[in-house]
Amino acid sequence: MSDKGKIYLVLIIFGVALALYLITASSRGRFPFSKNIISSPAPMVTPIPTPDETLNWKTYRNEKYGFEIKAPKFIVENDDLSYVRLSNFIGPTEGIDEGEYLIEVFLYNKNQVSSCGVQVGRENPVSMGTYTGYKGRSMGEVLCLENSDKQILISVISSGLGDISSQILSTFKFIEPNQSGQPCIQVITPARNPETGEIRDFPTPCDVPLSWEKI
Repeated sequence: MSDKGKIYLVLIIFGVALALYLITASSRGRFPFSKNIISSPAPMVTPIPTPDETLNWKTYRNEKYGFEIKAPKFIVENDDLSYVRLSNFIGPTEGIDEGEYLIEVFLYNKNQVSSCGVQVGRENPVSMGTYTGYKGRSMGEVLCLENSDKQILISVISSGLGDISSQILSTFKFIEPNQSGQPCIQVITPARNPETGEIRDFPTPCDVPLSWEKI
């Protein structure tokens, strides 16, 4: 074989050997271009909860009739005779001005009036404790609740405040009546324990124990 033929043979053998090496290295992950690409997991997106705007609202508690309701701020204009009126303005209620709202709660004996359900448009059935009734619209957002002997009608009228009427209505709930029958507004009330001399702030006047003295 001539020298030229020997050179061709060596080149062929070298080429075959190189090809075998590359194939083997690639199959074992040794070849730099054959590295497996590991995909990173997509980052978890945690939904941001919608803040509850009612958390910092004032609470009106009526221990006599056993209910509470919240609003950003209010003036208690009436809480006697089974009728409660709360508002963020002073003056007549004929026509609510921009930025104002009016909350009214009426309590009836069942045999005094017909069902308050007739005053609720777009009736949507609701239940709360021993009460059942309807939620809808009349002059404003209205919630009507009835049980075997009582009726409660809660009405919220507002102007230029978006969905605040529905938000206020959603905070209404029943509580255990207090023997004293004292309406409670969420006002920090300091009191003293006459036996120990301890002084403590309570969230409402109704939270002060009977054995303590209000300061």
